[in-house]
Amino acid sequence: MAVLAALCALIIAVLLNSFSAIKESNDAVNDLASINILQANAANRLDSSTWQLHKHMADFGDYDRRAMREQAAASLALAKDTLVQADRYYEILNFRDHDALANTASRDAGNVRHEFLDRILGAYQQMTDAEFRQALDTNDRRTLNAARAKIEEGVLQLSSIVSEFSTFSGERSELRFKRADSAANNALTINVILVVLSALVALITLWAISRLILAPLNSAIAQCDALAENDLTQDMPPASNNEVGRLFAAMHRMQNNLTSVISQLQQATTRVAGGADDIASGSQDLSARTEQQASALQETAASMEEISGTVRQTASTAQEAEKLVTTSSEKAMEGADEVARTMTLMQAIEEGSQRMDTILSSIDSIAFQTNILALNASVEAARAGEHGRGFAVVAEEVRKLASQTATSSREIGDMLGTMREQIRQGSTQASVSGDKMRDIAANIEHLNAMIGELSLSANEQETGVEQIGTAVAEMDAVTQQNAMLVQKTSSSAAMLSAESHRLQGITSLFRVRHTPDAEESGAALSSLSSTSHGGDHTLKRPMLASAQDI
Repeated sequence: MAVLAALCALIIAVLLNSFSAIKESNDAVNDLASINILQANAANRLDSSTWQLHKHMADFGDYDRRAMREQAAASLALAKDTLVQADRYYEILNFRDHDALANTASRDAGNVRHEFLDRILGAYQQMTDAEFRQALDTNDRRTLNAARAKIEEGVLQLSSIVSEFSTFSGERSELRFKRADSAANNALTINVILVVLSALVALITLWAISRLILAPLNSAIAQCDALAENDLTQDMPPASNNEVGRLFAAMHRMQNNLTSVISQLQQATTRVAGGADDIASGSQDLSARTEQQASALQETAASMEEISGTVRQTASTAQEAEKLVTTSSEKAMEGADEVARTMTLMQAIEEGSQRMDTILSSIDSIAFQTNILALNASVEAARAGEHGRGFAVVAEEVRKLASQTATSSREIGDMLGTMREQIRQGSTQASVSGDKMRDIAANIEHLNAMIGELSLSANEQETGVEQIGTAVAEMDAVTQQNAMLVQKTSSSAAMLSAESHRLQGITSLFRVRHTPDAEESGAALSSLSSTSHGGDHTLKRPMLASAQDI
């Protein structure tokens, strides 16, 4: 555990050292990007804008002296735009990132930076004072011409200060990069040392694991392989105080317990096999005598079964005949009922055909009235002359449809008359068929009663024969049960003998070392097995006697 703790401490030290180097590099990059580059660019752009302002003011003075008003006004407009642009850079320089300055390597460098910025801003404010800005807004040519010398002097002063500030920023950046590079090199050296120490600690850890854990575990695996191959004679290595030592102690106890159990099992299986062989021999003798007695009863039962089968077949035939007659009677009655329902349906159809005559009469009347209306419409169309010609055609078509309707209605009436006659004939024939079906049903009922008497007589004979067969069957069942019990006993004894021999074969696969504890346990088990074996003999003789009594 101490070695692992040391390894973890070295890894944490490497991480902390790397984090410190990265932080130093980030501070340097932040100082360069957030302060040096930003403020240096703003200062240079402010310097460039003031030079442009100086140029535009010089152009304005030249154009104004030559009375070139338009060119002078254009130069003033450019000067105003340049002044707006310069004010933006002024605001950038006037913004002080105190947090960024606080993160610099030394507070003195931040103070020097503030002094440069204050000088740059003061020179710009002095050059572009309120009087100059008001004159530029009002286009006061006299004031602007007077301010040109002040602007030229201010531009030179501002340019000198910006040049000094750029030199300071460059030197500051170079210093920060040197410090960051030195910190990175130191961190790399420390990391290499820590990594080498970590590798040494890891090698020591691997050696300790191999010697104190892997080697004992390999020995334990070899012991387990020997146990898997039924070898209980292997010596366990001496136990130590660690977890692996406790594992070997537990394996040693397990091996001793298994040796004791296997020794007892080997002795017990030998005695159980001898007793099972004696039981199997006696059971086979008893089974042979019981089978002879069961065979004689089976022959008697077979004879009674043949007689019972004959009587049963007669009764069964009578019952089937009775069922067939009953079924025929039911079918005949059903046929009569179906004929009655057929007659009812035919009467309903006949009544429906009569109602259809009424409907056809209504249709004929409607067709006749429609024909009259069509004739009247034709007359009215003829009176209307040319305007009623189309209406006359429609009236003629309606009259034709009315005539066709009347003709179809008469044809349907003739068909209905024919159908009513056929329905009456079918109803009469169904009535005759119903009477005949009822006569057949009455004859079948009489036949059913005769067959019922025959079936009752056959059932009484079957009952008598079955009572005799039942008595014989009960005797045979008792004998068969005895035979089955004897067979089960014999099978169980044979199976017990086979299992005991198989168990002897299994236990013989184990190679055990005889110890005093195992011998004492085996002696106790041997005395218990002898007592049980003697009890088996005392129990076996009464069982054989009872089988002979049967």
